[in-house]
Amino acid sequence: MQNQIPPGWQKVKLGKNAFLNPEVSLKMGKEYSFIPMEDLGWNKKYAFGDKLKEFKGGAKFEEGDILFARITPCLENGKIGIAKNLSEKKGFGSTEYFVIRGKKNITNTHFLYYLCRTHDLRQVAINSMLGASGRQRASLNSLYNFEFHLPNLVTQQKIASVLSAFD
Repeated sequence: MQNQIPPGWQKVKLGKNAFLNPEVSLKMGKEYSFIPMEDLGWNKKYAFGDKLKEFKGGAKFEEGDILFARITPCLENGKIGIAKNLSEKKGFGSTEYFVIRGKKNITNTHFLYYLCRTHDLRQVAINSMLGASGRQRASLNSLYNFEFHLPNLVTQQKIASVLSAFD
C-alpha cells in the first residue's frame, strides 16, 4: 500500500521553509542563558536556559528555537530540544548545534521540532557526517536540502498540538 499525501501538502525543502542557523546578536563578554549539550535529550522536548554564562562564542539562538546536535554520537542519540526560559529571550550553547526556526506564516517551530525528531530527517543528517572518527559532524546543507511534505500552517499547529499532548 502506497502512502497517501493529503491534498494541499506541498513537497518542499526545509532550508527554504525554515531559518537554519539564523542571525542572533549577542555581545561578547555579556552574560546570557547557556544551554550545554547535556541538557538536550531524546526524551525531553525543552532545554531550559537556567544557567548564565559569559558569551565568548558558540551557537546563538532565541527563545523557542530548535537546537539540533550535529556531532557524533549526540546526533545519533537524538539530542534535540527547544530553547525555553532564556534570560533576555536570547542564549547560546555548544558550537555543535544547528539552530532551526520556523518562518512566520509558513512553518510552526513546534511542527518543525517533531519533523526533526523523525528517523528520515535525522538519518539524512547522519548520512552527511564528515570528519575524523569520533568527531564527525553533519552537514548543514543536508538539512537545507531535506525534502518533506508541508501542510498549511493551521494543520501544522494542529499536528504539533496533538503530538505535544504526548510529551
